Amino acid sequence: MLNSTLGADNGDIPCKSQCPLDTNLYIGTIGQSVELPFLGGYIFEDAWLQIVNKMKLLKQTDVIGYLTEFCGNDALPKCDFSVINGINHIAFYLGDYDTNEQVLQWYSFLQNKAKCGEEITSVLMGPSYISPKQYGTQGWWYSLVFKDDFVIELFCCHRFGQWRDKSSKERVDLMSHLAFEVTQMEAVKPLIEGLERIENHLQVIAYTEQDEMGHTYGHVRNNQSNRVIELVHQLPIEDGGQGETV
Repeated sequence: MLNSTLGADNGDIPCKSQCPLDTNLYIGTIGQSVELPFLGGYIFEDAWLQIVNKMKLLKQTDVIGYLTEFCGNDALPKCDFSVINGINHIAFYLGDYDTNEQVLQWYSFLQNKAKCGEEITSVLMGPSYISPKQYGTQGWWYSLVFKDDFVIELFCCHRFGQWRDKSSKERVDLMSHLAFEVTQMEAVKPLIEGLERIENHLQVIAYTEQDEMGHTYGHVRNNQSNRVIELVHQLPIEDGGQGETV
């Protein structure tokens, strides 16, 4: 059963000061069970409504407040957060799947959304690089571009092995994140390495420099909370960038 506490699609969105720092990035309701049933079938549209509502809420996030709470108060005076310019994209967790057919069904649903062009203009799909390396299971991502050019990502992982044994909250936290825009490409690596050096519980789990889309980005995990953030510099299209990547 989907959580409908965010209200209607056209509902009012709280101001920045009202937005929670630790917002659930799972599309659904996290229960006490370790199972996270992958969304499918008749609830696709309900899930989509929740995705859009949560996106609207999270776009209002107080960036410095979120980073301070995530990293710890000691990081604020020691790291140059002035190079961060808002939210680049939001990554949600759809849940655990049992078959690739479920993954492709979601992709088909999203492709139809893009063809209609009423909300999103494009959708890409590909294998997760982090889930097999860090958590020992296959995963997939979808990258969606909305009409206002804002990007969200959706992740899902195969219900397998040690991943299956983690708590539902831990799986959601590990495979969802807010991604923050870094204004200078050369600032990404020093920033993520600085966070890892300043706080023992922060760990860089992935770093990519100038991928095929022209992006430089790194993922940092808080090993106390299991939450993740991404810091990304997106090369402008006129300089060779080609939109969002994962």
